[in-house]
Amino acid sequence: MARLPAPRSQCEQILKGASMVFVILMVKHDFGKHNFYIPQENMIPIQGYMLGVFMTGIAASGFARISVATLLFRFTTNRGCRIVLWTIIGFQLLNITSYQIVQLVQCRTVMSATNTFQQAQCLTKMQVLTFTYFQVGK
Repeated sequence: MARLPAPRSQCEQILKGASMVFVILMVKHDFGKHNFYIPQENMIPIQGYMLGVFMTGIAASGFARISVATLLFRFTTNRGCRIVLWTIIGFQLLNITSYQIVQLVQCRTVMSATNTFQQAQCLTKMQVLTFTYFQVGK
């Protein structure tokens, strides 16, 4: 039986590439060394690139799961299975979108470094842990 190649979405490929560029830029600014050896002026660019890695990496992961779901459409004509697959794709799109929004509206994001936005409503520790588990949990 011939093995079918998994469909690769353009979004997934572009986001993985962008994520790798951010990682390379972080390493260029001494990311990976102990904090003691990283010059203070490199910390802010590293944090900005880290935000880029988070934003593109989670999206690439979500699009990879969507790619697998679209591959499964090839193996079924059952209406019930197709409804489940469309539901999974919808949840993945919701997951990607909600992660991007939460990362951008938190009162203390990676991008804000040590500064807290004035008059911002911060997420509680439990909300952050719950949201993070939803993104990368088992």
